[in-house]
Amino acid sequence: MALNLTIRPLQDRDYKAVSEALNAIWPDEVQTEAGMREDDRDRDPHCKTERFVAEVDGHVVGYTCRTMSSRSAWTSTARFGILRG
Repeated sequence: MALNLTIRPLQDRDYKAVSEALNAIWPDEVQTEAGMREDDRDRDPHCKTERFVAEVDGHVVGYTCRTMSSRSAWTSTARFGILRG
């Protein structure tokens, strides 16, 4: 049976599902929808951030974020998590 997997850019409607997924994947690093929105609002304009979600049948099951900053000698970090179901 094939999965109906879609990977797409994060959209405004995804914050709640992404925070819930991150909390399931990394329970020691609690994320909230409001906290994620605040982080985005306060992000250094010199940081480039790319974020994507993975969906199966319309449900968010994974998330990835890549941030690159020119202020830190072009440092880049990436994070990925996927729920198992």
